[in-house]
Amino acid sequence: MRMTLTTWNSHSLNDTSYKARSPVGVANGTSNATPNYIDMGEGQPILGSMTLAGAMYTFTVHVLSLTDAGREAQRDVLLGWFIVGESGTLVGTDDDDTNKDWYLSGRVVSAPAIVPNSYNLYQITIALDVPYWIENDLNTNTWNITAATETEVMTNVGNVAALPKMAITPNTAKSSNGNMYKTFYAIKMSTWSSQIPVDITSAGLNTSTLVGAGKMLATGYDLQINYLSGGIAPRYFGGGGINSATTGVWSYIDFIATPPMTLSIALNNSTTPATIIADYTGNITCSIASGSQIQIENEVITFSTITVDTVNKKITFVPTTRAAKGSSIASHSAGEAVFWITGVWLSYGDLSATAQPWDIDLSGAPAFDLATSTNALWNYLTFSIAGTDAWTPPISQPYMQGVGQRYTVTHNGGMSAVWGVIGSRLSSIDLGTQIVQDTSSYPGWVFRHPGGISNFTANGEKYRSGAVFGTMTIEKDFNNIFYTEASPTDPVTWKPIAINQALAINPTSVAFRFVGPLDIIPPLPEAMVELSDAALTIYAPPVITALGVEQVAYSLNGTIKNSTTSDIIRMNDLVTKTAETITIDCDTQEVYATDGKRVRSALGFEGPARDEWLTLEPGANSIVFADVGTADVTIVTTWRARNTI
Repeated sequence: MRMTLTTWNSHSLNDTSYKARSPVGVANGTSNATPNYIDMGEGQPILGSMTLAGAMYTFTVHVLSLTDAGREAQRDVLLGWFIVGESGTLVGTDDDDTNKDWYLSGRVVSAPAIVPNSYNLYQITIALDVPYWIENDLNTNTWNITAATETEVMTNVGNVAALPKMAITPNTAKSSNGNMYKTFYAIKMSTWSSQIPVDITSAGLNTSTLVGAGKMLATGYDLQINYLSGGIAPRYFGGGGINSATTGVWSYIDFIATPPMTLSIALNNSTTPATIIADYTGNITCSIASGSQIQIENEVITFSTITVDTVNKKITFVPTTRAAKGSSIASHSAGEAVFWITGVWLSYGDLSATAQPWDIDLSGAPAFDLATSTNALWNYLTFSIAGTDAWTPPISQPYMQGVGQRYTVTHNGGMSAVWGVIGSRLSSIDLGTQIVQDTSSYPGWVFRHPGGISNFTANGEKYRSGAVFGTMTIEKDFNNIFYTEASPTDPVTWKPIAINQALAINPTSVAFRFVGPLDIIPPLPEAMVELSDAALTIYAPPVITALGVEQVAYSLNGTIKNSTTSDIIRMNDLVTKTAETITIDCDTQEVYATDGKRVRSALGFEGPARDEWLTLEPGANSIVFADVGTADVTIVTTWRARNTI
């Protein structure tokens, strides 16, 4: 390449005032490296790693005025263009390649300085972002794919690998290999952070109608919960089960605490403003994710970035798409509630789908009864130690000292470690010569829900062998006791327990606890309490909204491979729809949908170990797209060639 330097940040360096060039003999753009050796003691050191130095580019600018005053004026202008620390783009024309424009980007590290023994030549040095000339104009390849596997040749004219951006747009539905339908469910964030199980459909999905219409398998194997960021969530059927009018679909959802927000300035039902401003109360205790979405009434709006004004209590969103995720645009008054939301796609329609891992192994399912529980009521007919929704020992207090203990009675069930009964037992201590009281034990079980618990019901049994029963309570802690169970009326006889207790302060945790002491009269006194079921009413359950209508979905389940390098990008159930575009940017290593949502989790990578996702090597590259069922997909690939300096 023979470069004629033309502009810096659009300021001309090649006109009647200035002539810029690279000086002869300057090692421009080279990145020196320092070797790092591993000390082998008395043995020969071994080369370990290399530390690369940053690349610099030095050039000169000749000021062309023939007068002292003119040269001084041109120098002052030049100094204003090249300020140390400021970023810029240096453009040059390749005289060897039909005057093709290339550019370098970087920051000024040496302001214009007079070259020794010269009165009109100034030298400038910039630190480069990357040590390459980058092609100024984009190369574009438009590839229409009409079969499950096709190959396209793309040519990179540079001598360094280029990083392509691929915009993938399905034009017609697939013939197979992926779910055909999807609906968006918006899940409002709350003021608390936790991962809890949620019934996405609130037992309101009529799967029997979908099965009857040939849109869903009667087994439900094709029904998926697709994260917005890509990937599939384990899901478990509740309500009336699959192929019923009241199917519930449970999955674990991560909640992030966000403050209550209201709309500061009204929105109309037609335009997308430059910003959307919300007033908030309380404190922001977490980072609200950029590239996400908010919900105002029944409209979802995606946004790219946010800024938070903690002084005036305002959050400014930069919106990208109104009426997103299949919702409808509407007017919204100032003061309307604004919710930051997560959400999922519920997709179905792959009639060739087989059982998913969670269809076979139910050990990851919520611990409560899925058929009779809702988001507002968790009903335990059996118990398990798995999951954030399980009954567990107290964390901050001893729960098994002396001879007090928790215990379980196991039932056979679909989950591992499933119990039909959770219980606690107290006993006095037999020293052989005498019986003494145990005063240190208080075994118990604790249930937690970040939304608070407003009511506790349970059934079980109680037992005492001696005259003293001890104290069995339902409590938040020792200072907040809501209920105390009476002693059984007769000894050595199991008596029923029936509890229905409102919890006045809506605690986020409630304990079923048993405390002594018992008496000291032989035979060895003991007492037991057991719960065989329990139901807890949630004070502030999660709020889920099915937004929009059933949409025709398109699942990308294939690969993009550069056969020249063997680099492979795999698309794993990347759910979109026809006429919408998924963009894979190998330069920034981002993948996003039409509305700007990042869907990085839906990508996987195969082939040789590498730093880049996929590259176009110098010369011709054979790109292979493979996805079973493809009928009509367009991929527009753009890239800029790169050349060493």
